[in-house]
Amino acid sequence: MRQTQTKQARLQDACLSGILDPDAFASAKRSLDESEAAIRQELSGFHARTDDATIHQTLRSLISAALATLRSAEATLEQKNTASRFIIETCTFDKATSTLSITYRVIF
Repeated sequence: MRQTQTKQARLQDACLSGILDPDAFASAKRSLDESEAAIRQELSGFHARTDDATIHQTLRSLISAALATLRSAEATLEQKNTASRFIIETCTFDKATSTLSITYRVIF
């Protein structure tokens, strides 16, 4: 969306500077307007498909599966690493204080 708006601003500058003739400007602007309308349509469809309850339930299920992997004796080290990376938002080690700070993904 931002790229389309930037292109429209550049297009207008080109026309005002005399670099682009009015017919070419109108054609290019029409094309950009159509692109922007398509992007808006796609975004509105995306927002309509996502509701908070569905997203939260999906995240809870994925986190539960990750925890099950971490607890499993049969899971490989690579599987446990992947599961940990899904649950942990950030992990920072401070050398000066020798502390490890872990921030977990939180669902509200």
